Amino acid sequence: MPEPTTDPAAVIREAVHRRVHRIREQDMDAMVDDYYADDAVFMPPRQAEIRGREALLEYWRARPEEGLIELELDSAHIESSGDLAYEVGHYTSILRPRHGALLQDYGKYLTVYRRQADGAWKAVADTFNTDRD
Repeated sequence: MPEPTTDPAAVIREAVHRRVHRIREQDMDAMVDDYYADDAVFMPPRQAEIRGREALLEYWRARPEEGLIELELDSAHIESSGDLAYEVGHYTSILRPRHGALLQDYGKYLTVYRRQADGAWKAVADTFNTDRD
C-alpha cells in the first residue's frame, strides 16, 4: 500500500475534491466537519462573516434549500509555509431557485488553511466573490 502523501498542495486538492462531492450530495454536516477548522471564518459576498462550526453548519445546511445544485472548484495555485497554506482558485455554481430560472455564477475564491494537531489541513479563512455584475 502506498504511503499517504505529505505534500500540502496534494492534500488540499483532495480536501477540495471531497468538499465538492459532499456539497453535491448535500451532506453539509460531513463537509463542514471535514473541511473547516472549528474556529474557521467564512466570508461570503454581501453578507456578514460566518464564524465557528455551528454558524458554518447553519449557513451550509441552508444552501440546498436556496437551490444550490452544482458547484465546481478549480484550484489555480496552492502555496504553503510551515503550518499555513493558501489556495487561489475559480468557481462555477448553479442555483435553481424555487421560483425562477436557473442561475449560473462564476468567480474566484481564496482559502487559508492551517495544519491541525492531527496533521490534517483545514480551512481557517474562506472567501469568494463573483465575476458577474
